Amino acid sequence: MTSFAANKTPRWADQTPRYAEALAHVRHDQSGSTSRLQRRMRIGYNEACRYIERLEDEGERSRQTGYADPARPRR
Repeated sequence: MTSFAANKTPRWADQTPRYAEALAHVRHDQSGSTSRLQRRMRIGYNEACRYIERLEDEGERSRQTGYADPARPRR
């Protein structure tokens, strides 16, 4: 009997060519959000979320830890 972990594929096994484009947008803007990727790349919410999660897992984007400081103005 084989264990489930032995048959499990890596989380980001599917290498998509658009991931490089998402990475370039986040690096250029020095920030990234799901809605920004949706607008810039003209993709859907689910695809943008996958890219943001992958960027967070790979350390290219920090995870959001809470709400923004209300005293600080937006950029």
